[in-house]
Amino acid sequence: MIAQIKAEFRKLSTIRSTYIVLIIAVVLIAAVNFWGVGYKFAGQAPPSYMADALINSLSATGILAGIVALLLVTHEYRYNTIYYTLATVRSRTTVLLAKAAVITVFALAFTVLMAAVSVLAAQAGLFAGDHTLPNQSYAVWQLAWRGFGFVWAISMLALVLAFIVRNQIGSIVLFLMIPTTVEGIASIFLKENVAYLPFTALGNLVMTQPLTFSYTKSAGIALVWIAVGYIVSWVLFTRRDAN
Repeated sequence: MIAQIKAEFRKLSTIRSTYIVLIIAVVLIAAVNFWGVGYKFAGQAPPSYMADALINSLSATGILAGIVALLLVTHEYRYNTIYYTLATVRSRTTVLLAKAAVITVFALAFTVLMAAVSVLAAQAGLFAGDHTLPNQSYAVWQLAWRGFGFVWAISMLALVLAFIVRNQIGSIVLFLMIPTTVEGIASIFLKENVAYLPFTALGNLVMTQPLTFSYTKSAGIALVWIAVGYIVSWVLFTRRDAN
């Protein structure tokens, strides 16, 4: 298991798209927070101004973390290196668990990085615009678990899609369409019950005020979807051929 986790870390660190996504995320978050949050500060703000900006930043880049997770799986199918991966392990379950472990570590590091970029860029913008914020309050624990929980859960759902679909373009298209188009159309019929769908529930974690359900319940709903998705992924991955 340890050897497979190390192998997955090597794959993650040698995929060029990992660094492209990271650069896009850093530039995007730095620009938005420097200009929109800091430099263009209007002079009045609630005590939660910076905390809200931080959680919004993680919301905006969570999708990028999911793309990294997708590519970790689908690159192997695209370039047929999945055969080598399966040939080096005794159990396919090990591969599934190793990728989940590596993406969990990545999600944590990604969350910390984006949080730091968000705060530093906003502070730089405030300094450049000669602005002074009123005293700010931070619910550190709540921000931490909501931010990391969102990025991690998005990444896990992306892994589920990648293991089920196995096609790179198809996985990315579905990953981008489900939160917007699919769940958006579903909301017409489900009304408030759309909050039970995975991406809608996750979106509640990065709202400044929880909608429909509490943050905790929304997280629980997302965890159920992830658990069910991984069971389906495990069954398909262990019973089907690499193709």
